Amino acid sequence: MGISNFEDFINEARSITKIDKDIMQTVDRMAELVTNWKAAKQSGDKTAEANFVKKLKILTDKKIALNKELDISIGLKDVHVEFVGEDFINEDWGSSDQHSMNMYIHDLLKKPKTMPSPIDDNLKSAAEDAVDYYWEDWPEYKKERNTLILNAIRLYLQKMFTKEFNRFADFFK
Repeated sequence: MGISNFEDFINEARSITKIDKDIMQTVDRMAELVTNWKAAKQSGDKTAEANFVKKLKILTDKKIALNKELDISIGLKDVHVEFVGEDFINEDWGSSDQHSMNMYIHDLLKKPKTMPSPIDDNLKSAAEDAVDYYWEDWPEYKKERNTLILNAIRLYLQKMFTKEFNRFADFFK
């Protein structure tokens, strides 16, 4: 497995973007339902109130599943199947950890205002440092370090420069 070319790099980012978009839509729908639930509660409509609670529980489960999917996509993307087969899923790594890693890279790059090139040597060096710092203890680090570096670059660019990255990705569609 692993990212073998630039097109794969872009395709992987689109899938994470899609997951993130689904999470945002789910949260928006949940907020709408909470507003409706409050109105039903104030009006005393127990049936409507119960229906909103039921829908909120379904959306909560969906949001939890999407967050897990996002965490796996961010933290374990391109890890060989044998790691999962050996019950290796590092549940300690999540989107907040990825955010910290992105900020680490951003600081190493002196907080650029525009998106660096995905093939910039300084970006690669910063991603290498971040991977070495954050993932050195992970079992896949020794076998998948280069893939983890590519993922760190992609995730950094996607999150820190979303609009530029999406335009860049659209260019290669």
